[in-house]
Formats: sequence, structure tokens, C-alpha cells
Amino acid sequence: MHELGIVFYIIRDVKEAALANGADKVSKVVMNIGVVSTVVPDYLQDCWKWAVKKEELLEDCELEIRPVPAVSWCDHCKSEYPTVPHGKVCPACGKANHAGRAHCADCGAALPEKTLYDLYRARHRCCPDCGIVVTEVARFCPECGALLPRGTER
Repeated sequence: MHELGIVFYIIRDVKEAALANGADKVSKVVMNIGVVSTVVPDYLQDCWKWAVKKEELLEDCELEIRPVPAVSWCDHCKSEYPTVPHGKVCPACGKANHAGRAHCADCGAALPEKTLYDLYRARHRCCPDCGIVVTEVARFCPECGALLPRGTER
């Protein structure tokens, strides 16, 4: 659980801002947290509630978490789409972004041959049409409706 360490850093920064602005009490802290950040909001809240009890400046201070959606950009059709349900496959044009590309189109940096998403998909059964992970017993893809191959093909 890394959320406790994150809370300590938040408290440090809030205390610095309060001191710089002459505040003697902080009643609310608002955090924008990305949905793919690996921060578990409930854990962060629990750690926050525990930690602020130990800080007079922050006693009874509320932590408001605003989720920030993950958005991907399709290099092919030039549209944005939600990352979580689609990964790197654009729902508008069906093309995988960065697949097989050796360098970044924005900065020219070399790209790894395989992304974490590729490694994840290699270990799970995926729909051959849309690429989402499906259960071992599914006959049809719940996302695109495609008939899935039999067995545990990956």
C-alpha cells in the first residue's frame, strides 16, 4: 500500500502552502487522481483520515478525490478515445496505436518493442477482433460480439 506514503507527501505540501499563506487551519484538500495511476481512492481516503488526526493544522480536514479519466490519441484517425475500455485499439477506426512503430511520432524517442499492454494480453485470452481480454469460457466477445475461437488461444 503506497497510498500512505502519498498521503505523507500531500500533507507535507499542504503544510508548506498553508505556512506560505499564513493559514492556521485547512478544511479541505482537493486531489485530481488519474484512473490509471495505481492509486486506490478508498485506501488513500483511509490513510488520509488516519494521518490528519496527527496534524493540528489538518484536523478534520476533508480529502476530495476527483478522478481524471485516461484518454488516448489515435494517430491514424486523429481522434481521442477512453483508454481504459479500449487500450491501444481505437474504437473509431479499429487500428492499434504504436503497434510496430519504432519511434515516437511526437519526440522521436525509440519505443519498446512491446508495451505492458502487449505483455498483459500475451498472458490472457483476448478477442481476435477488438483485442479486449475475455474469460476462458466466453463464446462471444462482450465488447464487439465476435465469435471467439475455442480453447485457450492467446
